Amino acid sequence: MYKIDAAEAVAIRAAVEERFGPQNWAQFIAIGSPAFNPVMQQTVVSVVYGVIPNYLYDIGAKVAERKFHMENGCMYDKMYTFSPDPSELPALPPTASPVCIGFNHRIAGQGGDAAVENFWDVYFGADTADCQAFFGLPSLVGAFTTLYGVTYRHDTKEVLRVKTYTYDRPVDNANWEQALQIALATDRG
Repeated sequence: MYKIDAAEAVAIRAAVEERFGPQNWAQFIAIGSPAFNPVMQQTVVSVVYGVIPNYLYDIGAKVAERKFHMENGCMYDKMYTFSPDPSELPALPPTASPVCIGFNHRIAGQGGDAAVENFWDVYFGADTADCQAFFGLPSLVGAFTTLYGVTYRHDTKEVLRVKTYTYDRPVDNANWEQALQIALATDRG
């Protein structure tokens, strides 16, 4: 991710605007490099909101992103919130400590595939050996910390993708549990 006004963000913003037209970049604080999402079968550019849109905040969002799907020209808003009841989650390793969930919403008037709303993500910490064995993952461990994300079908709880996040130094986004606590304690006011 880059700050929305960083030099590295200029070309990414231009690519988004070439596909989607002018955007109000002032509402966003960060933008990610285009990344292929094998579940969505799309190259996705993620942009983090500085202020959560009302319709997401009112249903519990603590963080929100705009997701630009570059090939099909659809966009979605993705909200992140604290983990729901464990019955909402797929099977996870016994040592998993869910931090948050994320799920997409179609944006009114923008079209989009309703099936995208069924793809949820859960982000969690877990014992690395436990998680690697549970999901058959390669041995990847960050020097500072290692965290995980699972994309799953919310209706069937089928796991579609497992992501490993390795951090070799303490950076702002390497402590998800602390970030969640800050988000939950922050009043939108």
